[in-house]
Amino acid sequence: MGEQIDTLVRKLREEGEAQQARLAALPAEAWDRPVYGEGQGWMARDVLAHLVSAERGHQRLIANVVAGGAGSPPDFSIDAYNRRHVAALAERSPADLLADLRSVRADSVMLVSGLTDDDLARRGNHPALGPDTALADFIRIIFMHGKMHLRDLTRALSP
Repeated sequence: MGEQIDTLVRKLREEGEAQQARLAALPAEAWDRPVYGEGQGWMARDVLAHLVSAERGHQRLIANVVAGGAGSPPDFSIDAYNRRHVAALAERSPADLLADLRSVRADSVMLVSGLTDDDLARRGNHPALGPDTALADFIRIIFMHGKMHLRDLTRALSP
């Protein structure tokens, strides 16, 4: 593994562990508290479902770009994707979603561990970062995205 891949794998592991620790420490009643009131109106449980589904989606995008694909289609709607995928996980308990998040992060670590420095330089369309985004940035957004939502969740659940 190259130095950049080592760094990305380390960050994925570290951020994943911190995220797991914080989310696992939430009391049962916190999962039904609102985090985002506007637009999608997500509860803490929905944020967890979103983290699972978004990371799975990033894995598919990364694999697509590595295989020579373009990444996200130009007409991709993040909002529609989030609504659909969070709703698909609506019946999963927080404990199941935490296990899913652990599993999906382990899959991300394995995926990134198998990449080369040449792979990291590949470019594709990312739904939030736009066209011509380096694959390394697709990976960085995974842990940055998790940190952002964890920060928002912490703020929303603070007394």
